[in-house]
Amino acid sequence: MHPHDAQSALDNIRRLRSKTIDEYLRQSFAFSSALPALLMIFAQLASFDVPWPYAISVRMVAMGVALLAWWVIWSRTPVQRSFTSTDFGIVLGWAASLLVAFVAFRIITWMLDLPVPATIAAAATVVVGIVIISWSSRTYGRLLRRQPQAPPTNPSFNEFLNVPIRQSIMAILTTPAVTWVEVGFLKDATKTDDVWLRQELSVLAQAAHVVMREGLALGGRRTYVQVMLQGRRSFESHTAALEHIAAVTRATP
Repeated sequence: MHPHDAQSALDNIRRLRSKTIDEYLRQSFAFSSALPALLMIFAQLASFDVPWPYAISVRMVAMGVALLAWWVIWSRTPVQRSFTSTDFGIVLGWAASLLVAFVAFRIITWMLDLPVPATIAAAATVVVGIVIISWSSRTYGRLLRRQPQAPPTNPSFNEFLNVPIRQSIMAILTTPAVTWVEVGFLKDATKTDDVWLRQELSVLAQAAHVVMREGLALGGRRTYVQVMLQGRRSFESHTAALEHIAAVTRATP
């Protein structure tokens, strides 16, 4: 394989992984995705103005509606990731910031002797939450792109994976922390037709590189793909071999 071809393949792998991260960020921090959480937070905090025991009913209904909305959104997301320590840190920091904001606004409403103080404080807290989400998306994106790929111990050029469409599919599926990817996203990202894509997915599945499953979502069923351990190791070794080949080009003055 020519070093320039190896470098082009590596550039394409990085581009597709960046595209996959961008899609995950877009769907995770979209206002429609954050809306159930924001509405649930508002209902939970504003319920302090509701007499007991009706406040419990308000909280339970808000929680149920939010969980249902989250399931609908999650079932339609094209890129799904495992929950990592980075995700936990972001969520924990967001929750702590909202708690501090609510306490501060609650004190202000108490000092001003405003009516329905908890409701006013809850509304102000939700506004703060929207601002934090906008800031968090940029910070979270930088953190995701800094996550390194584990270097393989034995770089090995893989003729089976050295097919442009297969390399593209594996590049997306081996993006750090990604678990399942919807076939529609693979089709758009690789710019291929549905028949050809599914043929290549079947070949990869027969080689025990990927596994597919059907998912239920509003509007019909969706097909998701996940890389298997053998496939991940093979592609990491193949990528390392491409790096070794491309290094010849970078070393040439």
